[in-house]
Amino acid sequence: MKFCGKCGTQLEDDAVFCGKCGTPCANEQASKQNTVNNSQTANNPANKLNNMVKGTDMKKLIIGAALAVVAIFVAIFFFRSVIGSGAITAKGAVKDYFKAQEKQSASKLISATMSSRMYKVADVKKSELKEEYKENFEDEDKVSFKSIKIKKSKNISKLLVKSTNSYYALSSGKNPKISKMREVTVSYKYREEGDDEWEKDEMTLTLYKSSGNWYVLPDELL
Repeated sequence: MKFCGKCGTQLEDDAVFCGKCGTPCANEQASKQNTVNNSQTANNPANKLNNMVKGTDMKKLIIGAALAVVAIFVAIFFFRSVIGSGAITAKGAVKDYFKAQEKQSASKLISATMSSRMYKVADVKKSELKEEYKENFEDEDKVSFKSIKIKKSKNISKLLVKSTNSYYALSSGKNPKISKMREVTVSYKYREEGDDEWEKDEMTLTLYKSSGNWYVLPDELL
């Protein structure tokens, strides 16, 4: 038993129109049926399980992506800590070089100057090179640096880069696979240990890019 939504007259269950006012009542029935159908669909155990599975898959996907990112960072950190790390930019390579000199750190100086391929060119073990740099630092006074800036930067031609690779390959039998080289003039201020005044100075450095990172080319390899 149902009632007209407009005048309230009692109607038969299968009535399509109100016998008193003529208002259609089929839509109301259809609406009720849709509500019932939607409710049944939502409460269907199979559909509930399917939605749960979809939600679980999405969570797994997010967690998996996060773990992958963490794994990449760990791999990069490990690589950079074990092998000469270099710097992503030429400016970063210069700052790393000055920091190593200031700290008189043989490890940092190696990281700033030697790519993994350059070790092979120099035909030297990391431990041996580290000891050599340590001995050199022992004979030098401690110096602080600040205001380190690249004043001039000039890219070395591809032809000369190719010739440099060929030279190293012929002399050592190993190709450092340098992709780019750059000559930079660096201005800086320095102060020796015990001094109060900062002095201004400049130096020219040759930078090279190998395996995607920038390094300062060591004087002994120039």
